Amino acid sequence: MTNAEEKKVEIIDKVKKRFNIVNELTDEILFDIYESVIQEYLLISEKKDLEDNHSWIVKEICIVRFNRLGDEGVKASSIEGLSKTYINTGGMDDFKPYMAYLKDNGVDKGATKGKVKFLWH
Repeated sequence: MTNAEEKKVEIIDKVKKRFNIVNELTDEILFDIYESVIQEYLLISEKKDLEDNHSWIVKEICIVRFNRLGDEGVKASSIEGLSKTYINTGGMDDFKPYMAYLKDNGVDKGATKGKVKFLWH
């Protein structure tokens, strides 16, 4: 098993633990959610692989998307008195709460190379 596969299984196991899922009935959908999230992460971060210090972000976004199943793309839903309001509507929006952290760790799409001048007296 490659390092990337180990990370995937580890993150999926943590998501299942969060929801107290003890069987494999949701594995297919969780792996699908993970694949979408990881592809978006790689696009945003311009990395080739998931960095260890960012795996928690991918896990949290997988949890958000699993919770949102059936309500993808909507801002709010209500069924028989139960109301849900979503801060983000999915897709790349799910990364917005984490962009400050990603920026602090060298993942800033607006960053450019610059120059440094040293002044000697």
